[in-house]
Amino acid sequence: MSERRTRMPDLLCVNCGRRFEVKSKSNLAIKLSHSVTSGREWDADMRDDDMFVFLRVVLGINKTDHSAESALYFTKEALKRSEHSAMRSKLP
Repeated sequence: MSERRTRMPDLLCVNCGRRFEVKSKSNLAIKLSHSVTSGREWDADMRDDDMFVFLRVVLGINKTDHSAESALYFTKEALKRSEHSAMRSKLP
C-alpha cells in the first residue's frame, strides 16, 4: 500500500486561509507540473482563489547575494481558464 503525499502550500495566510504555491527561478517562466500521478497534478488540493506566484530571482556572484524581482500572481481559477492554450514542456 502506498501512502499519498500531502501537498503543503509554500505560504498560507493565517487571516483568510488563502494558500500560495511559489515558483522561484532565475529564468522566469510560467511552468507547472504535468504529472499524471493522482494528487501530484499542478492544481492538486488548490482552491480556485488560491494563488500561484512566479518569482524571478537574480543570482549574485556568491551564494548569499541573490535578489528577487518581477513577481507574477495568478489564481488557480485564472490559470485553469487558460490551460487550453498551455504548452507541455519537454520532460528531461
